[in-house]
Amino acid sequence: MRILIIGGGRFLGRAFAAEALAAGHQVTVFNRGRTSVDLDGVRVVHGDRENPQDLATLVASAPEAGQDGGPAWDAVIDTCDIALFGLRCIENGSYGAFPTTGPGTETFADMLEAGIRETGSGATLRWADDAFLLAHKVDEWIGLPLWAAEGGGSPAVWDVRSDLALAAGLVTRPIAETVCDTWAWQKDAEGLTDEDGKINGHGIAPEAEAAVLKDLLPA
Repeated sequence: MRILIIGGGRFLGRAFAAEALAAGHQVTVFNRGRTSVDLDGVRVVHGDRENPQDLATLVASAPEAGQDGGPAWDAVIDTCDIALFGLRCIENGSYGAFPTTGPGTETFADMLEAGIRETGSGATLRWADDAFLLAHKVDEWIGLPLWAAEGGGSPAVWDVRSDLALAAGLVTRPIAETVCDTWAWQKDAEGLTDEDGKINGHGIAPEAEAAVLKDLLPA
């Protein structure tokens, strides 16, 4: 198939492009070309999705005209889609809205412990409740990635069922495998962190983290 991915250079879009290429599909990515390096093998069109002229360039660059005179991509996928599952849905003709989360059999602790094992950091986990983190002005999701307080701004972020996606073929790998692959990629990736060690603005600045740990750990 001929697949157009809006984005395609980072995170889910890059994974989607890689899976599609591996499956033998023709892949075009449309992005601004500012913050990522596109995969080898994709057809690249640079532009801004909010710029009408850039969108017109994208349409003009389509592989060939479809029966209705429009671009002949078989599917248009944004980077909010889950890579392999989205590709399978396209291949099988399964379209619709599919909330996608893990099966709920692994915990936040499982993820952190896998991170300690893979990185060899030797870290010891110390748990803090929502009230402590909020009192110390730790930002949900961004300051402490993947954390959402029950009484915070996104209390239902993890209250999602993926039954429809599972029935449509969603397969999830163990969290330890995800952590292993992420660490292998992160060790070789360049330019991910800023001067505070944050990635895309996510994480706590070292001095702020030290202040939180000072109050959390026993003297």
